[in-house]
Order: sequence, then C-alpha cells, then structure tokens
Amino acid sequence: MMDKPSKFHIRSTNPDEASDFLSSAYAPVKARSIGCAFDIDVKGVARSGVGVFQTQSASGLTFECERDFDGYTLAVAHSGHLAVNFSSGHKPGHPSPGTLVVDRQGIKGAQFAAGLQFKGLSFRSDLIHRQLAEMIGTPVHGRVQFTPNPAQQSGVVPLMIAMADVWMAGMHDSSALEDAPTAMASLAESLGRLMLEGIPNNYTERLRGRANLLPAPHHVIRAIDFMRHNARQPLTLTSIASAAGTSVRSLQEGFRKYRSATPMGYLRSIRLEGARQDLSDPTQTSSILLIAHRWGFAHVGMFAGYYKSAFGEAPSATLKKRQ
Repeated sequence: MMDKPSKFHIRSTNPDEASDFLSSAYAPVKARSIGCAFDIDVKGVARSGVGVFQTQSASGLTFECERDFDGYTLAVAHSGHLAVNFSSGHKPGHPSPGTLVVDRQGIKGAQFAAGLQFKGLSFRSDLIHRQLAEMIGTPVHGRVQFTPNPAQQSGVVPLMIAMADVWMAGMHDSSALEDAPTAMASLAESLGRLMLEGIPNNYTERLRGRANLLPAPHHVIRAIDFMRHNARQPLTLTSIASAAGTSVRSLQEGFRKYRSATPMGYLRSIRLEGARQDLSDPTQTSSILLIAHRWGFAHVGMFAGYYKSAFGEAPSATLKKRQ
C-alpha cells in the first residue's frame, strides 16, 4: 500500500508557532529571529520519502535542528543567502542565485538572510540508497557525497525545480495529484533518480559505468524483491531461489555476475539497512538487541561488526543520534 501524501502551508510572525508547526510537519526544529521582527512563509508537500518546499522570509531567521534528519536536501535560492551549520564546524552556503546540496545528517542549524526566497527538495536516505543500489547493481553502505554547489547551467537543477513546481501545483492549487497516487509515486521516484544521475557525487562514475551494461535477469530481480519484502523472515538460499523461480546455482551465478555479491550477502545488506532505519527512527523504543533479532541477526556481536563495517559507526552511535 502506498503511503498518503501530506501537504502544509504556514505564514507566521511567531517563532514558537513556526517551530511547533514545522516540527510536526517536517522535522524537529527551533526557529529564532535574528532581530526584532520575525516572519516566515513555508509551503510544502511530501510523499514516498520525497518532499518539496517553497520558503521565504523578509526578516531573516535561524533554525536549530533538535534531531538529525537522515536525508539529503537540494535548495535553490532566488534571493538572499542561505547557510547551514554542521556539528563538524563546516558551514556550506550560497548567495542568490545559487544551489546548495547537503547531507542533512549532522546539521546543527541554518541561517536565512533577510529577503531570502528559495525552493527545494528533500529526500530520505533510505529512498536514495535503495534507488542507488538498483541503479549500480550492488548494495550501498556509504553516504552519497553530492557536490555542494552544482552548476545550474547543466539544466538538471532547473528541471528538478520545474518538476517540484508541478507537484506543488497539483497538490496545493488544484489537488489533481491527490487523486493520482500512482503518478505521484512515479514523480517522487523520478526526482530521486534525477538527483543521483544529475548532481555529481561519489557514485557518478559507477553510475556511468553501469549505463551500458545489460540489466539483471528477471530471476535476480524477483529474488531481490522477495528479499526486500521478507527481510525479517528466516530466509534460506533455497527459499529465495524457489521464490525467484530458479535453481540455487543459477541464483548464485546471477548475483555474482549482475550484483557482484552472493544472494545471502545481498540479503544481509538489506537487513543492515533496515536495522539502521529502526535505530535512526525516533518513534522506536526497541533496544539494539531487539532490533538486531528483528532483522535476522541472532548474534548481536556479529551484527555490530557487520554494522560498523557497512556504515562506519557502531549501532550504539546511530542510536545515540536519535535520542
């Protein structure tokens, strides 16, 4: 079942009101004025791990992030200046007109200069990482490192903003897209793939290298779909091959040739991604042990080893970020 879209629009001159509204609609933040006056106007739409938004502020303001958002954001300023602060001390930004692409993980806050007007898109990490894995044919463990200030001359950024405008108009102006969930899901999927293919990143060469390769055969795709939908179940190589309609040997050869992995190794990567989502989810109250068991890891010590190898940090470090 496809998740329902959400939309919101707020105009406010009260920092506390704006903070409460945006925290419930988007992510936990604290808005503050940078002078005597405060104003903000934000319109947004979100679905399937993708959000589009339009923001403006005559007064300027600052945001403090009260919890990490595990995702990526692209913002295009038409006037004013936008900058973000990371816990590492890094402060990327851009003047108008300009584009800023950031990994939202580790952001402490942002500064909006007076007169700022910008449009943007946000993508949940699990969506981007799933799409990337499908596009390069192997599981993705590391973060995607996008070029922070991509040139707009390529046409990709304006195209993404134009698609976001269509989505916004179809939800806020006419509501036509609310009655077309399949089209909306396709639009969200297309924006994520365009982000990966159009904005230079550390996977760009691998994406180009896969472009001319033959697609994986149907039995490999069926096996991956089966594993994704049943990752919490006690799967065996035989059960996966049976669900894919092929032999164990053919399945192993298909994954080796088209996914550069073994079927069970690929399944482990899917389970690790699922465990990471649970560990990052602020609504979850489960312990590391319970989450490991939920995703098919019987030995928590081995789970921690696999997890650190995949994501560069211990499960406890991920858990700490959500608290």
